[in-house]
Amino acid sequence: CELWLAAPEWAQRELYCTLIEMARAALTARGWKRMYILLILKKKHSDLVSKRRDISVTSQELKLVEGLLSGGYKATQVRRAQQQTGWSEAKGPKDTAFQFGLLMDAAHLLRSFAAFPFIDFSKFFPRCQHDLMKEAAVRKGVPKQVVAMTEAIFKDMLASYATSHGLTEEVPFTTCNQGAISSTERCAIYIDAMIEACNLACDGVWLYEGALTGGRRVTIGASADDVIGALRSWAAAAMFFRMADGYA
Repeated sequence: CELWLAAPEWAQRELYCTLIEMARAALTARGWKRMYILLILKKKHSDLVSKRRDISVTSQELKLVEGLLSGGYKATQVRRAQQQTGWSEAKGPKDTAFQFGLLMDAAHLLRSFAAFPFIDFSKFFPRCQHDLMKEAAVRKGVPKQVVAMTEAIFKDMLASYATSHGLTEEVPFTTCNQGAISSTERCAIYIDAMIEACNLACDGVWLYEGALTGGRRVTIGASADDVIGALRSWAAAAMFFRMADGYA
C-alpha cells in the first residue's frame, strides 16, 4: 500500500483499472482466497471455542481490491437511521439504553402498558451475509455493480483456524465478506433494514410533543448488534419478535 501511494499517477491508474477488471471478472489469485480465523478471549478466559470471539483475517491483496469498492458502502452512512447509535462517534449502548430507560420510567409513572424486548444478535457478522443483505444494500443506494463485484471477489473462500498447534485444514467458507473492510457499513445497512421493517409492521410507543395531534413514534433502537423495542401491546411485541427472528 505504501508503494502504491508513492507511485506516479499513471501507475496508480493502471493498477486501479487492472484491479477493477479483476473484480468484475472475479479473477483473484488463489492466495487471496485464504482466510485465517483467530479465536480471541471475550470478557472471561475460556478454552472453549464457543466462548471465544472469532476474528477473520484476509490477505492484504484482497483488502486492496475491496478497498476500491468499499466507498460504495461508506457513502450510504450519511443516510443511516437515527435509531442507530452503535456505529456513531462518541455514542454507544448507554445512549440507546438511556432513551429507552426514560420511556420505561414514563410508562411506569403513567401506569401504561409498554413492552421493551431486548435482542442480541447471534453471530452478527455471518448473519449479515445472506441474500437479504444484497437487497438491503441496493435499496440503501450501494450501486448494483459494487454489490456484485464485492460478492464475486469473496466467492469460494477457504478458511482455517489458527490454534496453539498451528493452522487447521482449510475448508470452504460459505459466508462471504467475513473480515471485509466494509463489514461495519454492511452491518449498519443490515440493521437499517430491520429498523425499517419493524417501523412498518409494529405499533410502537407514541410520544406527546405538545400538540393534540401528531407526535413521534418510537418502535426500535439499536446499538451495533444490540436491539431493543418499545411496543404498546402484546400483539405488537409478538410481531416484533417475528420480525426480529428473520434478522437475528
